[in-house]
Amino acid sequence: MSAALAIEGVTISFGGVRAVRGVTLEIAAGERRVIIGPNGAGKTTLFNLIAGQLRPDEGRVMLFGVDVTHHRAHKRVRAGLARTFQISRLFPSLTVAENVSIATHGPVGFSPASFASPATANDLNERARELLETWGLAGERDEVVANIAHGNQRLLEIVMALATNPRVLLLDEPTAGLSSGERDLVSMRLRALSRELTVILTDHDMDVVFDIADQIAVLNEGELAAQGSPAAIRADRRVHELYFGGDE
Repeated sequence: MSAALAIEGVTISFGGVRAVRGVTLEIAAGERRVIIGPNGAGKTTLFNLIAGQLRPDEGRVMLFGVDVTHHRAHKRVRAGLARTFQISRLFPSLTVAENVSIATHGPVGFSPASFASPATANDLNERARELLETWGLAGERDEVVANIAHGNQRLLEIVMALATNPRVLLLDEPTAGLSSGERDLVSMRLRALSRELTVILTDHDMDVVFDIADQIAVLNEGELAAQGSPAAIRADRRVHELYFGGDE
């Protein structure tokens, strides 16, 4: 069976600076892969290459065995890829429910047929309702997004990504700016996601990283410095030098 996501020798430069350098990763269907590294290591740039916001100078991106290197971001969404961003990209003047409703139409597209079909509309509305309940946002469904707490805005972005019914979910710093309790909540709910979904995330919170990860990849200056199980990464002296600041 093909990997859910395969990144083969991906490289990209900006103004002569190589932000990502020949990174190769293979991520199995259903896996929880966490990508860590110091600020500026290339994590978000790698996510942008995977999701289609950027195209590599070299290498390719494979999604379930299909080469999507030159596919635009919206085409990758329709192929089953969803992502969040470090800085939330919500519709602040709309309600929580309206934001999720927009997201549910991502894979099917906005067309008269999708709105005219009662079956389609009911399915999308039911999925939105279930997600809001699961992620504790049902009580705020009618609130304008600009008026809800920062932590709930971060949760809403995850809900919107899940509303597209993806097969591969990229989460870029999903716990950034959250309280300890909110980070624990996000970690718990991510662990509870179906293994039919492949999850790839970046995060600086090591408790979250080791709680969720099946495998960890470490980036440093755009290169893959190490990868392996959480236990192997904990024991890797180079990782401590590069990321944790020396021996424990």
